[in-house]
Amino acid sequence: MIETMEELNSFLNKRETLGIKPGLHRIKHLLMVYDQPEKKMLAIHVAGTNGKGSTVAFLANTLQRLGYRVGTFTSPSLATRNEMIQVNGEPISDQALFDYFSLISAEINQLDQVGDSPSPFEIIVAIAFKYLHDHADIAIIETGMGGKEDATNVLSPLISIITTIGLDHKQFLGDSYASIASHKAGIIKQNTPVIIGDLPEEANRVIKQYAVEQDAPLYQLGKAFIYTKIEDRYYHFAGLNHDFAFTLAMKGSHQAHNASIAIATLLQLQAKGYAITEEMIATALSDTKVTGRFEQVTAHSPTIIVDGAHNTESIEAFVQTVQQNYPNQEKQLIFAAFKDKPVKEMIKRVDPVFDCILFTSFDHPRAAKATELFSHSNNPNKQFIENWEEVVDQVLRQEMTTFITGSMDFIGKVSKRLRKDQ
Repeated sequence: MIETMEELNSFLNKRETLGIKPGLHRIKHLLMVYDQPEKKMLAIHVAGTNGKGSTVAFLANTLQRLGYRVGTFTSPSLATRNEMIQVNGEPISDQALFDYFSLISAEINQLDQVGDSPSPFEIIVAIAFKYLHDHADIAIIETGMGGKEDATNVLSPLISIITTIGLDHKQFLGDSYASIASHKAGIIKQNTPVIIGDLPEEANRVIKQYAVEQDAPLYQLGKAFIYTKIEDRYYHFAGLNHDFAFTLAMKGSHQAHNASIAIATLLQLQAKGYAITEEMIATALSDTKVTGRFEQVTAHSPTIIVDGAHNTESIEAFVQTVQQNYPNQEKQLIFAAFKDKPVKEMIKRVDPVFDCILFTSFDHPRAAKATELFSHSNNPNKQFIENWEEVVDQVLRQEMTTFITGSMDFIGKVSKRLRKDQ
């Protein structure tokens, strides 16, 4: 019998060994206990290799300004599971998380007994859907992995979004753009508008075919709508019968891509009767920030910036942003990653950009050893220290601008430690 939050977290942590479990039958069992909230909630469903979190944030900030109670489900969390489930930026409380879990604990035990144990992610998704149904006017739901067999894909959303298609999670989704796109396209529903970003042509063909089969209106960045850069963090949106300028608080041209997808989505909501204006969108975009996305976590010297880049495409965006904003500055990188990510390609991309790279590791069953990461690097000033906390101590004694990336889980641990030290 689980009676405290400490016991609940321990219970969920132990279940991490179950790994990723694609399929929808377990989540449906859990949601039946809650009287199927997924069939009643107003929601926007967001899939994509990268850009999901920022797109969710742009949407949530705008809708909050309209006065809606906006629920969000995002993963993974940088700190606690509570942060995966939020309403107007406030994470679910420990008491609520515990109470909602208690309602489905008997069903979890039954599934365990028949050898079909739900994963921690599936349990959190079930709790999220019931909590957001109860407490939010509209929810923005981010997939965990893929789409078709992701636990979140029991929704009947107002709008579906596919931000990007990259070669990530290949062991589950396949090793081609077409295969991965077919999984992401699983979130496209009958007669439901779908907004897509700038995708590889191979992925485009798959997404378009799915949309045709579902009679789903398709709005693609670069065709139905576009953005152009005017100057640093100042852009212009055109399309869908709208034409206006916007600025971004977050750095990186990839954020303009994400923002444009959010704008197109908000304009679809406007067409459904939501009182959204261009001015409201522009204001919301101008002050939207996301924890862990090219974020400076120190108020004073040394400058330390964390970024959740965790695959080849997001590392590419990270590198471009570094080069655009710190072109001639001496800089170092701290890098740690999951061993099942394309670490060789990721390291190859960062190697020539930084004056020195310090490889490290962290407490997670999927974390790569620092020595392994070190062996893939050709940076002339590379080092490795297995204990990441020793690395942070070392960096805090230096003056060089430092960037930290490679894993969302890793930067979550580092950010928490650095904020505690401020």
